[in-house]
Amino acid sequence: MSLLRRRKQQQPPPPPSDGDGSDHDDNDKGKKPSSSSSSAPPSKEPTRRTKAKWSCVDSCCWLVGCVCSAWWLLLFLYNAMPASFPQYVTEAITGPLPDPPGVKLQKEGLRVKHPVVFVPGIVTGGLELWEGHQCAEGLFRKRLWGGTFGDVYKRPLCWVEHMSLDNETGLDKPGIRVRPVTGLVAADYFVPGYFVWAVLIANLARIGYEEKTMYMAAYDWRLSFQNTEVRDQTLSRIKSNIELMVATNGGNRVVVIPHSMGVLYFLHFMKWVEAPPPMGGGGGPNWCEKHIKAVMNIGGPFLGVPKAVAGLFSSEAKDVAVARAIAPDVLDSDFLGLQTLRHLMRMTRTWDSTMSMIPKGGDTIWGNLDWSPEDGLECKAKKHKTNDTNDSKDTNGENIEVQPEPINYGRLVSFGKDVAEAPSSEIEQIEFRDAVKGNNIAHSNTSCREIWTEYQELGWGGIKAVADYKVYTASSVIDLLHFVAPRMMQRGNVHFSYGIADNLDDPKYQHYKYWSNPLETKLPNAPDMEIFSMYGVGIPTERAYVYKVAPQAECNIPFRIDTSAEGGEENSCLKGGVYLADGDETVPVLSAGYMCAKGWRGKTRFNPASSKTYVREYSHSPPSTLLEGRGTQSGAHVDIMGNFALIEDIIRIAAGATGEEIGGDQFCPSNGSAWWLTCVYGPQLDHDKIQFLQELRDVRVQCSGPWLVVEDFNLIYKEEDKNNSYLNRAMMERFRRWINDVGVSEIPLHGRKYTWISSFTNASPTLVRLDRMFCSLDWEDQFPGCLLQCDASIGSDHCPLILGLKDFISCKKRFHFEAFWPSLDGFQEVVKDAWNTVQPSTCPLDTLALKLKATAKRLQSWSQKKFGHFKSQLLMAKEIVHHLDIAQESRPLQPNELWLRNNLKKHSLALSSLLRTISRLKSRMNWLKDGDANTRLFHHYARYRKKKNFIPKLHVGDQVFTKHEDKAAVVLDFYDSLIGTEYDRGRTINLDTLGSPGFDLETLDSPLSEEEQTVKFLHSHKRPRILLKLDITKAFNSCVLGLSFGGA
Repeated sequence: MSLLRRRKQQQPPPPPSDGDGSDHDDNDKGKKPSSSSSSAPPSKEPTRRTKAKWSCVDSCCWLVGCVCSAWWLLLFLYNAMPASFPQYVTEAITGPLPDPPGVKLQKEGLRVKHPVVFVPGIVTGGLELWEGHQCAEGLFRKRLWGGTFGDVYKRPLCWVEHMSLDNETGLDKPGIRVRPVTGLVAADYFVPGYFVWAVLIANLARIGYEEKTMYMAAYDWRLSFQNTEVRDQTLSRIKSNIELMVATNGGNRVVVIPHSMGVLYFLHFMKWVEAPPPMGGGGGPNWCEKHIKAVMNIGGPFLGVPKAVAGLFSSEAKDVAVARAIAPDVLDSDFLGLQTLRHLMRMTRTWDSTMSMIPKGGDTIWGNLDWSPEDGLECKAKKHKTNDTNDSKDTNGENIEVQPEPINYGRLVSFGKDVAEAPSSEIEQIEFRDAVKGNNIAHSNTSCREIWTEYQELGWGGIKAVADYKVYTASSVIDLLHFVAPRMMQRGNVHFSYGIADNLDDPKYQHYKYWSNPLETKLPNAPDMEIFSMYGVGIPTERAYVYKVAPQAECNIPFRIDTSAEGGEENSCLKGGVYLADGDETVPVLSAGYMCAKGWRGKTRFNPASSKTYVREYSHSPPSTLLEGRGTQSGAHVDIMGNFALIEDIIRIAAGATGEEIGGDQFCPSNGSAWWLTCVYGPQLDHDKIQFLQELRDVRVQCSGPWLVVEDFNLIYKEEDKNNSYLNRAMMERFRRWINDVGVSEIPLHGRKYTWISSFTNASPTLVRLDRMFCSLDWEDQFPGCLLQCDASIGSDHCPLILGLKDFISCKKRFHFEAFWPSLDGFQEVVKDAWNTVQPSTCPLDTLALKLKATAKRLQSWSQKKFGHFKSQLLMAKEIVHHLDIAQESRPLQPNELWLRNNLKKHSLALSSLLRTISRLKSRMNWLKDGDANTRLFHHYARYRKKKNFIPKLHVGDQVFTKHEDKAAVVLDFYDSLIGTEYDRGRTINLDTLGSPGFDLETLDSPLSEEEQTVKFLHSHKRPRILLKLDITKAFNSCVLGLSFGGA
């Protein structure tokens, strides 16, 4: 408890006393007499005590003492309380906790089936010491990485020395051997209490998994992927263990679960295992198909992460930059001789694996100076829904337009906020690649030479050249790293590549340096293998950086993130010099989801075997209280390993389910439902109208995303938009071209044909439709039930437009008789059986209605059973034909196989024709071709017809009915009054007196002949005639007899 004891203050000297001490009173007893024998006159004033000065060391001691005391108190309480007490307290505050996924699925009857292989990511796997220098005495087989990190505090420089690799070879330094920890304990917990794989392992154990069905593919994550095989034969060990698990588990293929950088490592493994030796594992082209059921990638940086650039360039990330801002120069100082960031950079730049996560694909994927895939992203925090609009208002209560700040995510590194936001035409870049680096600044400082980071060789000229280039994209940032760290990138170029392949059949792509880049390699020949991309969304993630040159950069790292660069608004994407986008806090959505959503989807040049891919997004929901720990719905990069929804998906796949059976793709909606609104007022003159249309094109470029443009265009593009023939056809063509260029469609107007009138007094005014509303396709997807109407023109020559966003009434689907049904086998029998099941009633009309209703119901059921899943049938037929085609490449097909393939091809053609027929009938499109029924255009066209045919209101006299129920009643009353009601007439016409000839009508009561029973239908679009024979003779005769009987 010495840390809690305050320093003893200096006592004041005792008061002077006599030599014999006879004048001392009782209060002086026990006091030490003065050593002087001489007496002094007593002081008239009391002695003043001086208070000791409270130093910084005292404050530090007290702080450390308080923290230690609180820690030991909490540790004692935690060990003293019952094991169920934390859960009891949590449930008392937050309510009952849901069952863990393992318990839930165990109740559903799921059991162990497919063996599971875990592939940890960077820094999450434990490393232990097998051989070291003298300073590491006593650390044999002790963890240097993971666990308690005790040796980091005891001997930090020794720890850095042993964790670093050789700068030339990328392997161990002489006299040092650090190896990965093996077994499930290698990465179940990163440090005590901080789980990584532990929660997933525990839930898998609930349904019967144990160590013989689970394998942790631990590897030294510091090494380049190929060097793990060169030094430790790790890839060969993974191959052998997977083969053993498949052989000892009934031939069930494994489910592989890589996380973070482990995703790239296993991608490298899948190419290595198929490649021939000595470069590969010699498993052959079908090894993955035989041994791997699914690869469930969690938080995979398929295309790299911008955070890797910041780490290699300045040994920083957002958190380190914030720490620098709070405590300036502490991390760069020589405090206690640590020189923290320089040692960290020296160590991490020897880890070749970090270069695997440099952004791949260049400007094509990540964007350039003018664009990026995330253009239009809004960095708004999630808010509670209210009925208020999102319009901003000034102090007078008037609406004002708030323009979002422009964000150029394609500029990964910008020197200065003004450069990051400036138009590309205003940025003057001075080429740095051939710049003279200048004097070596390491010669003037010994400590610089001791901590070698390659920046000492950059020189002042090189530092200035890097800053003068001003802005770097994903392509130029590779050159930047080559310039500032040439030796590191020289090693990296041997093992990694960052481009996009032009021709994957080029023999050069068989080299292992391309195997971890999904844009420069093919997936294995495994059509039955499923690939999942599972990641969190809804967390601001580092995407681009604003840098500055560090002051006094002679020995320190010369570049650092400019934490003073902030956005102008509360919800700005620029925070502390870092531009944020959507992701899982480490990997942006672009990198985690692109390959499975686009690059590998279907049969592509990167996925020639058509392996099925799925995207599973998990929206981040932070824990509501501290008692929930890291939460069960987290989407953070590491915390997602405890996400119950993700764990449930993994267990279901491991227990035998497929990607389709767990729901296929799962995308989380973007934050909010923001969209762009542009209000226009078109000019009068033609040359102004041309400029007006061009300005709208420019507006569309800035307003990416859902867009609605409304108001008075002063333009038309159809002849029927004007009531006379005075048309400016050249301007009409320009208007059509603008509609096509910006990709918008018009919202149909109900109730009016024109929206503008030239004069209210003229008997024949000019009527034109000048007011319109156009929307983009994604806006229409967001509001599919929108309805446009107009109001009366009271105070203007224009009709005000009224747009309802959700005005359609979902009605019960009507029965539709499909014209192709009679051509199918079994149709006649179904109709006959359904018609005869209804017993006749006293009223023949009721009998006919019941028979028709029963027939319609039976036909719907028959249709669903007959070909209700014709899309699935078509996919199955194509899949079987595909496998037979592949088999024919290696062997002759058997006669039964040839017969099956030929019949399946005929069946596929029939199903495709059926699909096209159904879609044509639904949409009334004569030009519909194969596959068009699944396109976005088809759905928008069908939706347009629905809006156009919608009846928004009905006028009856002076009344207007808009409600659905009122309109239905009005229609019923109208037709009821039109048909009329039978009543007895007092007088009648005597036709005999007119001398008109008589006719024998008795034949009308005779039964229908066979020819008369044939009902002929002719489709409105001149389709071939279809003869539909219905057995209605009995029903018609009973109806006639009933009417005759009733009239007698």
